[in-house]
Amino acid sequence: MTNTSNEKRVSFPITLNGKEVDFPKPNVTGKQILEKSGLTPVQCYTLYQKLKGCDFTKIGLDEEVDLSNPGIEHFVTKEPEVFNYQINKEPETTDRKHLTPLEILKQAGINSEHSYLIQINEDGSETELAYQPEEKIKMLCTGLKFITRHWLHEVNIEEYGKTCRPVTPALTYKVRVDKSYINFRLPVKTGVQLLTKANKLPVEKYDLFKITSSNPQPQKIPDLHAPINLREKCLVRFVTLPKEQQDGE
Repeated sequence: MTNTSNEKRVSFPITLNGKEVDFPKPNVTGKQILEKSGLTPVQCYTLYQKLKGCDFTKIGLDEEVDLSNPGIEHFVTKEPEVFNYQINKEPETTDRKHLTPLEILKQAGINSEHSYLIQINEDGSETELAYQPEEKIKMLCTGLKFITRHWLHEVNIEEYGKTCRPVTPALTYKVRVDKSYINFRLPVKTGVQLLTKANKLPVEKYDLFKITSSNPQPQKIPDLHAPINLREKCLVRFVTLPKEQQDGE
């Protein structure tokens, strides 16, 4: 009877990034080498093999390596060369570490004048990128997910504010100031811009108040130079009051 406990254990050690890793069989894939070395997720690493007298050669995740080859010196990993991501469930690839929303749309053949970009986070929540067209997004080796939505032609702030609905990105924002309606291309403006467009000049002689459906009292805008987000939840309209009239009350 053969005593198998005395049999010599065969292993195939390699050196990866200066650390030794043993394998029980000679034929392994690049993915198995990375996983056995604790380098996961594997798509975040690019594996290279160094043979004697040769330059480094890239090993694909599904590519098989014969560890019994005496010419193998060692292995190293580097940052990924390409990044995969999805837009509207369609796969895209880039070799750049950062992309802007405009670049992502352009690469997918989507007109930024008709659609805007939304990033889908790991928890399923959404990050709207409609007004950050040039903001750099760091590409991740695990892959990012994006979707697009069409711009609305016009949004009436008053209609959305009365029911506290989230205001959808639009090409034009229709805002009520006193009894008049004025239009803006972008949703973030200052009190000075609101008063000027409403022809309340000079602006220094007017106080500006916002009306929301969540607060029965008008709320004074203390700093006319501070940004005002027209997409603020429950915002209905604005009213003005000449300062002389207010002081005489």
